Amino acid sequence: MTIANGHLKEAAVATRTIAITEVKANLLTLVTEIGETGDEIVIARRRREVARLTAAGPFAELRGWPPRRRPVGALVGRRRGE
Repeated sequence: MTIANGHLKEAAVATRTIAITEVKANLLTLVTEIGETGDEIVIARRRREVARLTAAGPFAELRGWPPRRRPVGALVGRRRGE
């Protein structure tokens, strides 16, 4: 997918189906491969599609990924009287 004029456009993406047990055994390799190629992997359990693993590219741009970091005080909270 690509973003043009604020709209997502489909691009040719290679998709392959892999059993969930194979994904579990090779997750790091698959994530690296997807990040480099932009391909998509369909994860199947008992030959039924249960999830998709895709590159974060265009979705990251739309959703503002990675999230902005908050200052530590915003996470912890301020003590009263300060």
